[in-house]
Order: sequence, then structure tokens, then C-alpha cells
Amino acid sequence: MEFRVKRAPRIDAEITVPGDKSISHRAAIIAALSNGTCTLHGFLSSEDCMHTVNALRALGIQIDQPEPDVLVVHGKRRVLTPPKGEIVIVVEGLPGGKKNKREAEEEEDGEDE
Repeated sequence: MEFRVKRAPRIDAEITVPGDKSISHRAAIIAALSNGTCTLHGFLSSEDCMHTVNALRALGIQIDQPEPDVLVVHGKRRVLTPPKGEIVIVVEGLPGGKKNKREAEEEEDGEDE
């Protein structure tokens, strides 16, 4: 079976889902890659989700938060601008992932056990 997907000229939809962390992350990212302004109602403003919002802001996406559970994301047509300066990537929850540089150094020195 073969599927072919063509680009839609415009998607104008309203979707209501519960305030879930996974959905909130994905909605913010998809909105940032969109071709215009998206308003997300029911956004879960957890610490993790706000890290995603701040990462998108660092990539040049304008995001307003008029209410705790509302985000207004101004999509930039899939254009992300890398931040200037040093970039630190934190990987948690994966084998070998470190929470921070100090933890990694302590583990290398054998002080973590």
C-alpha cells in the first residue's frame, strides 16, 4: 500500500484535549513550526513544559503567556534561529545521560557512588 501526502494550502482547526504534559510539549513545538499565530488553551505550565517554551524562545520563537494555561505562539514557518554563544545540551532519562556537568565530573572521579 502506498500513501502520498500533499501539502495543505491552509489548516484551520480547533482541537480540545486535556492539559497533558506530553500534549503540551508537542503542541508548543508544532505551533512554533507553523505558518502563523496559534493560541493554545489548556497548556500545562509544568516545569518541564516551560523548559520547552524557553527552548523555543531561545530558538527565536515569540511566545506570549497571557494566562497560566494559555500560550500564544507566533510560528515562523519552520525557521528556527540557533542561539549565539555556548550551547549546553542536557539529556536526562537516557542511558548515560547526565543532569549537569558537575554530576558528570563527580561520576568520572568515582565520587558519585
